[in-house]
Amino acid sequence: MAKTLFKKINLGYNLKPIEEVSSKKRKTMYPSMFISHKKLPLSGEDVGKSFNCQITVDLVGIREETKNEENKYNYDFEIKNIVFVKK
Repeated sequence: MAKTLFKKINLGYNLKPIEEVSSKKRKTMYPSMFISHKKLPLSGEDVGKSFNCQITVDLVGIREETKNEENKYNYDFEIKNIVFVKK
């Protein structure tokens, strides 16, 4: 088993409403990933379910932005492979 070098990080974030009073419930957003041209061990019945995976990525860029004296970071990765834990 691979050694964990970093702690597990929840990638969810909340969007700040345009107006403080909002009729919509705030939703936690997560980064998404799109894979094409490969058959994965998933079916339509799996939509909406969560899976544990191990991925190998190359870090190809980091951007830092400062807005209203708050630092925000954007990371760009190339996803090399993904391993799904058996269901």
